[in-house]
Amino acid sequence: MSPLSHPISNTTHYPFLRQNPWFSGLPSGLQNGLIAASETCRLRDGDMLFSQGDALPEDGGVFFAVLDGNLKFSNLREDGREAILAVLEPGNWFGEITA
Repeated sequence: MSPLSHPISNTTHYPFLRQNPWFSGLPSGLQNGLIAASETCRLRDGDMLFSQGDALPEDGGVFFAVLDGNLKFSNLREDGREAILAVLEPGNWFGEITA
Protein backbone atom coordinates (compact mmCIF):
# COMPACT_ATOMS: atom_id res chain seq x y z
CA MET A 1 0.00 0.00 0.00
CA SER A 2 1.16 3.52 -0.65
CA PRO A 3 1.51 6.01 2.24
CA LEU A 4 -1.86 7.47 1.24
CA SER A 5 -3.65 4.10 1.21
CA HIS A 6 -5.18 2.10 4.03
CA PRO A 7 -7.70 -0.75 4.36
CA ILE A 8 -11.27 0.31 3.74
CA SER A 9 -13.43 0.59 6.83
CA ASN A 10 -16.60 -1.47 6.87
CA THR A 11 -18.23 0.88 9.39
CA THR A 12 -17.08 4.13 7.74
CA HIS A 13 -17.64 3.35 4.06
CA TYR A 14 -20.31 0.64 4.01
CA PRO A 15 -23.27 3.01 4.64
CA PHE A 16 -22.08 5.28 1.82
CA LEU A 17 -21.51 2.38 -0.56
CA ARG A 18 -24.99 0.99 0.20
CA GLN A 19 -26.47 4.21 -1.26
CA ASN A 20 -25.14 3.19 -4.68
CA PRO A 21 -27.80 1.20 -6.62
CA TRP A 22 -25.21 -1.08 -8.24
CA PHE A 23 -23.49 -1.94 -4.95
CA SER A 24 -26.70 -2.31 -2.94
CA GLY A 25 -28.04 -4.70 -5.60
CA LEU A 26 -25.21 -7.16 -5.02
CA PRO A 27 -25.70 -10.12 -2.66
CA SER A 28 -24.49 -9.22 0.84
CA GLY A 29 -21.68 -11.80 0.69
CA LEU A 30 -20.29 -10.16 -2.45
CA GLN A 31 -20.63 -6.69 -0.90
CA ASN A 32 -18.64 -7.87 2.13
CA GLY A 33 -16.05 -9.53 -0.11
CA LEU A 34 -15.52 -6.35 -2.12
CA ILE A 35 -15.09 -4.30 1.04
CA ALA A 36 -12.70 -6.86 2.55
CA ALA A 37 -10.54 -6.77 -0.59
CA SER A 38 -10.55 -2.97 -0.78
CA GLU A 39 -8.38 -0.16 0.42
CA THR A 40 -8.83 3.58 0.31
CA CYS A 41 -6.45 5.83 -1.56
CA ARG A 42 -6.37 9.57 -0.97
CA LEU A 43 -5.31 11.73 -3.89
CA ARG A 44 -4.31 15.36 -3.75
CA ASP A 45 -5.35 17.84 -6.43
CA GLY A 46 -3.39 17.03 -9.57
CA ASP A 47 -2.36 13.52 -8.47
CA MET A 48 -2.76 10.75 -11.04
CA LEU A 49 -4.43 7.52 -9.99
CA PHE A 50 -3.07 5.77 -13.09
CA SER A 51 -1.94 6.52 -16.63
CA GLN A 52 -3.10 5.11 -19.93
CA GLY A 53 -1.22 1.89 -20.63
CA ASP A 54 -0.52 1.03 -16.98
CA ALA A 55 -0.57 -2.75 -16.42
CA LEU A 56 -3.34 -4.35 -14.39
CA PRO A 57 -2.39 -5.84 -11.02
CA GLU A 58 -1.20 -9.45 -11.20
CA ASP A 59 -4.44 -10.71 -9.63
CA GLY A 60 -6.29 -9.71 -12.81
CA GLY A 61 -8.08 -6.47 -12.21
CA VAL A 62 -8.81 -3.30 -10.36
CA PHE A 63 -12.04 -1.59 -9.39
CA PHE A 64 -12.52 1.90 -7.96
CA ALA A 65 -15.30 3.79 -6.19
CA VAL A 66 -15.18 7.56 -5.80
CA LEU A 67 -16.00 8.21 -2.13
CA ASP A 68 -15.31 11.94 -1.87
CA GLY A 69 -14.36 14.77 -4.22
CA ASN A 70 -14.20 14.44 -7.99
CA LEU A 71 -12.00 12.36 -10.25
CA LYS A 72 -11.16 13.62 -13.73
CA PHE A 73 -10.46 11.30 -16.66
CA SER A 74 -8.42 13.00 -19.35
CA ASN A 75 -5.77 12.44 -21.97
CA LEU A 76 -3.44 14.61 -23.98
CA ARG A 77 -4.41 15.38 -27.55
CA GLU A 78 -1.87 15.39 -30.35
CA ASP A 79 -1.57 19.17 -30.01
CA GLY A 80 -0.58 18.72 -26.33
CA ARG A 81 -3.81 20.08 -24.89
CA GLU A 82 -5.79 18.16 -22.30
CA ALA A 83 -9.05 16.55 -23.39
CA ILE A 84 -11.37 15.91 -20.44
CA LEU A 85 -13.23 12.65 -21.02
CA ALA A 86 -15.31 12.51 -17.83
CA VAL A 87 -15.53 13.85 -14.29
CA LEU A 88 -16.70 11.29 -11.74
CA GLU A 89 -18.46 12.36 -8.57
CA PRO A 90 -18.88 10.43 -5.31
CA GLY A 91 -20.83 7.21 -5.81
CA ASN A 92 -19.42 6.46 -9.26
CA TRP A 93 -17.55 3.23 -9.97
CA PHE A 94 -15.06 2.20 -12.64
CA GLY A 95 -12.45 -0.45 -13.27
CA GLU A 96 -11.25 -3.33 -15.36
CA ILE A 97 -11.20 -7.03 -14.67
CA THR A 98 -9.55 -9.75 -16.74
CA ALA A 99 -10.76 -13.30 -16.85
